[in-house]
Amino acid sequence: MAITESPKAADVTRGKVPLSIVSKNSIKYLLKEVRRWGYLHGLLVVLARVTNGHLLLAKVLTRRITMPTNDPINPELDVRQASVAEIQRACRDPELEVTISFTKQAIAREDLCVAAFHNDKMVAYSWIGFHGAPHGQDLFVEVSSPYVYIYKSFCLEEYRGLALMRDIGWERDRIVLARGGENTLGFIELHNRPSLRAYAKAGGTVIGYAGFARLLGRLFLFRTPGAAKHQFRFRRLRK
Repeated sequence: MAITESPKAADVTRGKVPLSIVSKNSIKYLLKEVRRWGYLHGLLVVLARVTNGHLLLAKVLTRRITMPTNDPINPELDVRQASVAEIQRACRDPELEVTISFTKQAIAREDLCVAAFHNDKMVAYSWIGFHGAPHGQDLFVEVSSPYVYIYKSFCLEEYRGLALMRDIGWERDRIVLARGGENTLGFIELHNRPSLRAYAKAGGTVIGYAGFARLLGRLFLFRTPGAAKHQFRFRRLRK
């Protein structure tokens, strides 16, 4: 879960606001999260907030893919693998938050996009990476067969609450199984308790931990033996 830096915190990094203001805000935010989730979770939320992308601590999870037998929740929508032409058309719609440069790289990697369409308009999507996908500007999340990496899932605001991602997920599982995939492999940051609970309900299992830290201009990557056993890792992209 990305945590957006508040304007006051951003001003501090430019030296415009006294540090004490941010400290008070951070303490107030921490106390709120502690009351909701407990001490450890509250601390992780604040760390993720104040490090502004310089620290990532995540659980690595996998899920066994089985052939879906469910009927569509939204039968009035068409859920399928998007064609290159449909993906290119989506790039022209700023609401869908997908760019030409992103799609060119994804298609070059032979990643697939599974999308929901309403009257031929893409309204939600999710990407499948068979070897992984970039994370940020200088990292790549790497996985190997029989695992696949699910990334960049999005739904237009007016279609949220319809469980579209369940319909997309079932079609995605059919496609992955047909391509020889057997398991999904991915990560969720430790402070993202709602996503961790949702993944557990979907049959996901924690198999290790991974992350990175940026310190004094250097990038430190780590993974536990469980993540390494399942061939999950963050890899620095070559410039």
